[in-house]
Amino acid sequence: MLKKQRSTMIENLIIQNTYKKGRVNSLIYNSEIGFEYLFSLLRNNSIIALGFYYFDTSTSFQIVQNGIYKIKVTAKNIYSNETKDFFSDDFKVNDLSDHIDKVGISIFGSCVSRDALNVNCETNSKLFIKEYIARQSIVSSVSKPLIYNKNDVGLDSNFQKRMVENDLLKNTFELLINNKSEYLLIDMFEERFDLF
Repeated sequence: MLKKQRSTMIENLIIQNTYKKGRVNSLIYNSEIGFEYLFSLLRNNSIIALGFYYFDTSTSFQIVQNGIYKIKVTAKNIYSNETKDFFSDDFKVNDLSDHIDKVGISIFGSCVSRDALNVNCETNSKLFIKEYIARQSIVSSVSKPLIYNKNDVGLDSNFQKRMVENDLLKNTFELLINNKSEYLLIDMFEERFDLF
């Protein structure tokens, strides 16, 4: 005889969080057979990390920024595909500067890489951008320096002015060596432009 499939939704979930040294462990105490669970981590009410639907009733997330956190659990009935969201109580994290080692990364490339890392850094990452060099070709950066007059660089943006001056002085690799980043990300997006 087949067991009757449960077609109703769970009314309530008890979610307990335990936070210690940059990691939160979450556990559902009153799970039921016939349901999958999707865990999400929210920081200041925005989702910053999520898992996948699975039958496990516990998960763990790394936390690398201070803030107000909570866990969202979406329960899905595997027979009807009906879903319902449940939220844990908020918990405050304000001790991360003591034990999270941030990893510096330099970018030699374009806003494509910068924006991807900025989004990552604002969410839940150990990465931070230590140096960002753009608006110049790799080929140009290894050629001979050019003599120029600073007044001839007529740009309003301090960032763009600095990038043009780096390109003219050919000091890109010196900057990258001196900033002592753990990683260097090179993207070739700027190489699509013609060289002059």
